[in-house]
Amino acid sequence: TASLRGVEVDIVVPAVNNLVLVDRAMTAQFDQTLKGGCRIWRATGAFNHSKLMTVDDRWAYVGSSNLDPRSLRLNFEIDLEVLDAGFASTVGNKLQSVLSSAEPVTLADLRAKPFTTRLLNKIFWLGSPYL
Repeated sequence: TASLRGVEVDIVVPAVNNLVLVDRAMTAQFDQTLKGGCRIWRATGAFNHSKLMTVDDRWAYVGSSNLDPRSLRLNFEIDLEVLDAGFASTVGNKLQSVLSSAEPVTLADLRAKPFTTRLLNKIFWLGSPYL
């Protein structure tokens, strides 16, 4: 919804996920996210499960929770919000470093995948509350 208001939203996910079914369920929603104006990137390198976010170069979020009801309500996770331009800049620089070597996800690439792959991804997405 932020993207629909004109906010630039970049989402970085691992190029290779440690859980194949989770990756496929996540990929099933990429088309809607891209159509909503967000950009999605697949990060190369070692698998990274941390959650980082910056807003307006002033606010930063660092944590382990996924931003979904299950992680926020049921899992034992820890997150930190910091309202500090210096800290937010450090987190932003880390994100820019990751983006510089990440591969963009495009609608054309998603549509080029075989129909059976896209269908299976959507089926896996139906089970995402349990993944």
